[in-house]
Amino acid sequence: MDEVFYISEQYVLITNVPASVCNRCGDLTFSADTVEQVRVLAHSETECAKSIRLNVFEFQQQSGR
Repeated sequence: MDEVFYISEQYVLITNVPASVCNRCGDLTFSADTVEQVRVLAHSETECAKSIRLNVFEFQQQSGR
């Protein structure tokens, strides 16, 4: 699966992260080993595969609804 992480004040997209599905709630989970590998990759000097532009919108709560 692809997952976005917020690391060192920036968003990082890591693709093809292996995940498991929780039998009880159906949420996707990562093993401790996978989390560590993601951490090392995101903080490494490895050149990223590509860069993409990310638009950010702030949700504005409408009063009276």
